[in-house]
Amino acid sequence: MWQSFIVSSLTKLDWLTRRRRRLNFAKQMNIAELNDLDEATRLEGFQTGTYLRMEIHDVPFEMVEYFDPCHPVLVGGIGLGKQNVGYMQARLKRHRWWHKKVLKSRDPIIVSIGWRRFQTVPVYAIEDRNGRHRMLKYTPEHMHCLAMFWGPLAPPPSDGATWAPYPSICLLANAFLDENQAQSMVVINTCHT
Repeated sequence: MWQSFIVSSLTKLDWLTRRRRRLNFAKQMNIAELNDLDEATRLEGFQTGTYLRMEIHDVPFEMVEYFDPCHPVLVGGIGLGKQNVGYMQARLKRHRWWHKKVLKSRDPIIVSIGWRRFQTVPVYAIEDRNGRHRMLKYTPEHMHCLAMFWGPLAPPPSDGATWAPYPSICLLANAFLDENQAQSMVVINTCHT
């Protein structure tokens, strides 16, 4: 038993050592290739461990007055491709423990996908056997449904969460972004018999 453990751990170490050697070899090859080029044509970005100095204008005086160098300031931005807005379709399931009530279509919710958080008004639907999306007035009890909403587009395999807007901020549902659509088609049954 101990012999098999030692052999398996040696093979794992062997694999790890080989993997590290391969990575170091690839790194050395990249450095050797890029050393011949000047910095303008390299386009490799910043090396790990280099520092960036930023000069920011029009900063509120409170930030300067209460600045603490022990607490870093995170600086981020949104790429040009991520500034587009449109309709998104997500698979959504109401959270059973934190929100007991069903969700209603066209009630405002806060959606959090990645770094983005925005308020929107979803329309809930379910796909029937014919492939049509039938509008739902309320979310199903223990099933997933589709939610169509307008907002800043996110890449399709994204996870998200929905929150109730202020004053009762609580987790409503979990969402999985299916696709981004230019237009969303939901069939509404208007026949009353």
